[in-house]
Amino acid sequence: MRERLPLPIRRGTTDEQELTVAGGNPLVNGWGRASREAHVLLIDAANNVPSTVTDAEPKATVPETSTLLGRLQHDLRTDTAPPGAPAAEQPDERSPIDPATDPSLRWHRAYGPARQVEVLRDALIRLLDETNDDGTFRFHPRDIAVLTPDVASFAPLVEATFAGDPRHGVPALPVRIADRTLRADDPLLDTLGALLAMLGGRFRATEVVSFASRQPVRDRFGFSDEALARIGSWARATHVRWGLGSADHERAGIPDTLVAHTWSAGLDQLLLGATMADGDLRLGIGDVAPFTDIEGSQVVDAGALADFIHSLNASMAVLQQPSSVNGWCDALAAGLRNLCAVPDADAWRWRAIEKLIEEFRDDAVVDGQPRNDMVDAAELAALLRSRLAGAGGRPRFGTGSITVSALTAQRGVPHKVVCLLGLDDDIGAGGMAVAEDLVAVLPCLGDRDQRSEQRAQLLDAVLCAGERLLVFSTGHDLRTNTELPPAVAIAELFDAVDATFRIDGVGNARVSAALSTSHPRQAWSEPALEAGALGIEGPWSFDRGALAAAVARRDRQDSGTDTAEPLAPPKLATDGLIERISIADFAAVGGNPAQVLLKSRLGLTVLTEEDDLRDAIELDLAGREEWSIGDALLRARLEAGDDWSPDDVVAWSEVERARGAVPPMTFGNSVMTRVSNRIEALRALLVTALQGAPWRPEPVAIRLVRDATDRTLLFEGTIPGVIGNKIITVTASRLKDRDLLVSWVRLAALTLHDPTQSWQSVSIGRSPKEDKLAVQTLSLRSESDAETILAFMTDFWERSRSDAVPFFPSTSRAVHEGRWKDARAAWEPYGSSGERRDRWANLVYDIDFDELRSIPLRDDERTDGDGSGGRLALWSRRVWGTFAETTVVDEAIHKISDVLVAPVGATSADEDGSR
Repeated sequence: MRERLPLPIRRGTTDEQELTVAGGNPLVNGWGRASREAHVLLIDAANNVPSTVTDAEPKATVPETSTLLGRLQHDLRTDTAPPGAPAAEQPDERSPIDPATDPSLRWHRAYGPARQVEVLRDALIRLLDETNDDGTFRFHPRDIAVLTPDVASFAPLVEATFAGDPRHGVPALPVRIADRTLRADDPLLDTLGALLAMLGGRFRATEVVSFASRQPVRDRFGFSDEALARIGSWARATHVRWGLGSADHERAGIPDTLVAHTWSAGLDQLLLGATMADGDLRLGIGDVAPFTDIEGSQVVDAGALADFIHSLNASMAVLQQPSSVNGWCDALAAGLRNLCAVPDADAWRWRAIEKLIEEFRDDAVVDGQPRNDMVDAAELAALLRSRLAGAGGRPRFGTGSITVSALTAQRGVPHKVVCLLGLDDDIGAGGMAVAEDLVAVLPCLGDRDQRSEQRAQLLDAVLCAGERLLVFSTGHDLRTNTELPPAVAIAELFDAVDATFRIDGVGNARVSAALSTSHPRQAWSEPALEAGALGIEGPWSFDRGALAAAVARRDRQDSGTDTAEPLAPPKLATDGLIERISIADFAAVGGNPAQVLLKSRLGLTVLTEEDDLRDAIELDLAGREEWSIGDALLRARLEAGDDWSPDDVVAWSEVERARGAVPPMTFGNSVMTRVSNRIEALRALLVTALQGAPWRPEPVAIRLVRDATDRTLLFEGTIPGVIGNKIITVTASRLKDRDLLVSWVRLAALTLHDPTQSWQSVSIGRSPKEDKLAVQTLSLRSESDAETILAFMTDFWERSRSDAVPFFPSTSRAVHEGRWKDARAAWEPYGSSGERRDRWANLVYDIDFDELRSIPLRDDERTDGDGSGGRLALWSRRVWGTFAETTVVDEAIHKISDVLVAPVGATSADEDGSR
């Protein structure tokens, strides 16, 4: 290769392919491209200077005692082609090995990143426990390097998992993440990065709350965990979407008539509401709709939020303007000082901020003078962000701990043990080249290529492993349990192993299969705890907590119990003689027994997507949002009675628009009209149900005492909405089967409280399916049925506090009535959320309908019939069967147009829907 090369050489051409040494090691050919090209360019450059050609040194021979890893590395360094599998009736020239006595190379396949790290931890604990012949430890933490292509994702998993659990036999391992970025190292720099990311953006609700959650900002404004959670709930309640103020809306082309959905508008609602008592649907000072659900110490949090938004707005107002680099840097430093604070002991962290800003400022100095050219603020922010993202943090190499880093940071640094973690995707596999990257569009020999560079880093990692090389990847899909093919790089590595080695004395068995271990999904799975199950003499796991869980699981299976046992009954806080039960909680148990177990008994809180902040201004309303504005109008309409006028509808419309509760401008007109007509129709049905009586509902206090086996049960509370002999409930939501059960229990409690009355329960609301209205009337078949209902629901309530009872109102009612198709649709309907997606039910029964109906009975449940259909059918029969035996239900469906004499308009004074 001494002749002059016709540079540049396009990759993929014949000239470039001729540079590959034919017959060499496939890993060198595939992974050594970057090094090979650098070698070619170096030789070409040497042609321009006097040089002497020397013969290559003879290839070194591999030592007789070399391990599999040592022989593989020898072949890579000498570019020796593997012999490969022999042809028919030909001798096998591959090197024989015994995987049982050669642990130098292992491949561990696990379920996802978190499980990979758990397996890595157990593997390293086992390595650190190995000893030499003289009793000294063979490996120390400083001898181990964990290399991963995705440090950002694996670093928190490694830190959490390597902390161990000494109480259960899992020791803590010393570990250091070696190559964090500046942002990951320093909370102030991380806050700076978040501030720059918002600059030029829309200041979305999620971004602003996330920025407020950073520790320097929390220290500056005194935000506690409770305050941050409260700020998120306030942002949802006041319909903050994006923008610090109306100026951000105007910059995006939104008319200034829309004042809602910004942080400024939300703050106005909070601060005005803090000074006002709960009132009617009227706007306050400055046409602001007050948010009155704020009191006590919450006012302090509202004030801190106002200070934060004001400071952020003031800083951004300056930073968003075109400026010279010098002036913009001054504004950035002042803004950070205004938004952040650190403890006195961490005051030194400001030096990193000052250094970064000064270096950025110095880049704009020409001939010793700062340039005064005006630059767009977004471009300045992008430049500083790129510098912040690319800068490395404090080096943490050579600390004596296990080192975790990217492939680049530890490239070529030898360690006794090298672990390759997270090789789940093709290393360096990128998408299409960006249009601006002309080098990537027409790549030539020597041009930077991410895929080739990372393949070269992987080759260096294999070569720098002294005694052990451990590879970790995902072997099965977490959701479907489907076996996943290995990443291309792993497949190439172990194909080379199979082509180089054979198992001594074992036919055509693949060496790679003997070197790989597929780990179970859970740490408490029995294969991880059984000696020899995962290819080693003892058990794989060191976790005594996992062992206890596995033993408990086996004991339950050996006992013949197919389902988990119920919890023990809760202990009473008193002397054990009297237990007080709220009527409201008792009535709600039939609607969601899973909530009783998880929330009331175990104290859990379950968050769903409905609780998340939203960043988009909706042009239509989902069911929950439409119910919210309808409920506000219904309460105001019922309170006003005959004094209600069309002006009140307009006032309600203006309040909801000011709150941002409805789509903006003309998009909200149809929603407001639809909701106002529906509420007026509900009012008309209520008038009919009252039969001339005025709407003056009175709560009735209930106190019932019943004896249990070991205590006395005291049911106490109030039944709302009582008028005469009727319990009347009017709601803007749809009437569902759970509402029937609530009314059923209330009716029984009121009958037991005053058996002299012939009580009825009347519920008025939306039809369960169509956009119609429904009136449900319940009455007991006889007075004695009330005692039956109370006794049954007491047993159901006690079971729900201790057990995950598979009862779901709509699904179970369809099962009881033999409507299996409807039951399946109620559990998991196509295209919408069924009872399976209920936040509480989903936590205990996130299974499909066929699995749900197949849950077998417990021993204490086999006294009721033959148990066909399992627990689902049993509890469906018990609850809805008791309901049908004791209750008469009359349901009437009405069209809104038939109920209303004349539809009621609900648009505001302006035709475009704005104020």
